[in-house]
Amino acid sequence: MVTERFYATLGVGVEQLVSGELGALDIAVTRIEPGRARFEGTLEDLYRALIHLRCASKVVREIHFCEIKAEEDIYETVRAIDWSHWLTPEMTFRVTFNVHSSLLRSPRFGM
Repeated sequence: MVTERFYATLGVGVEQLVSGELGALDIAVTRIEPGRARFEGTLEDLYRALIHLRCASKVVREIHFCEIKAEEDIYETVRAIDWSHWLTPEMTFRVTFNVHSSLLRSPRFGM
């Protein structure tokens, strides 16, 4: 059974509600952040969260996480990921970018 990382996005202030909803599904929250509840589990846990969470906006499957200290770290991190595990040349994908850092001054950086 493979354990993966996920997070639920939510409105600031409802973190404990979502944590309780995940607990009721026997999914342990690993970290609470403003507007986000992180958890680990199987794909079955992900599916249960997607179906049953009422107070979360969305549930995201995290394929990589790292701390960024400089702009170049973003490029190095993206290059280091084995994208062939997730995508083929025939596939298309959408990039959503949110800035939560004083390091990146504009959301246009992600474009």
